[in-house]
Amino acid sequence: MEKPKIMYGSDEAAQKVTVTGWKSRNNCFYGDNEHLARWDGCTHQICACGAEMERGYTICRSCSAKKRLEKYEAMPFKEWDGETMLTLHDDDKYFRDEDEVRDYCEMEGIPLEDLHLVICEPQYAWEIGEDYYCDLLPEDMTLEDCYSELAEAIGKVNDLIRKKEKPISWLGGKFRTALAQTKGNTP
Repeated sequence: MEKPKIMYGSDEAAQKVTVTGWKSRNNCFYGDNEHLARWDGCTHQICACGAEMERGYTICRSCSAKKRLEKYEAMPFKEWDGETMLTLHDDDKYFRDEDEVRDYCEMEGIPLEDLHLVICEPQYAWEIGEDYYCDLLPEDMTLEDCYSELAEAIGKVNDLIRKKEKPISWLGGKFRTALAQTKGNTP
């Protein structure tokens, strides 16, 4: 069966229709999806507590601060040994000693008791795995087969790393702590 011939100017070639739907304030058309149109066009939303919050956040600043405090207070307390690094909870501010903590409080105008201090955990170098050079090695060969001196040196480096004598860096740990205002004062 042969297809019918339809010319460009023919009424059969096209018809004018009217389309309805949701358009955001950014002039993006979302068809029947009102939620996406409103999401694209809004700058703020309402938090579950009733406060305004910027689009993209799931809770407002006040609820977020409350949640962070609850998370901090749920951490077990441990006395600080006076040597391990400290950090502020959910922050990237680190302290080497008590003097740095007190200087920070003075410079920022924050009372010592308002700090949410966390005892850090040391981060050590990772061992160099056997497969580190696997993409460079010929098929079915090991580093020992190709470059025994390098394999031996890596073995010595890994032995040093396993000793964990010196941390490379520190990260916030799982214990909260506090510096006492006066001796014998614990939270």
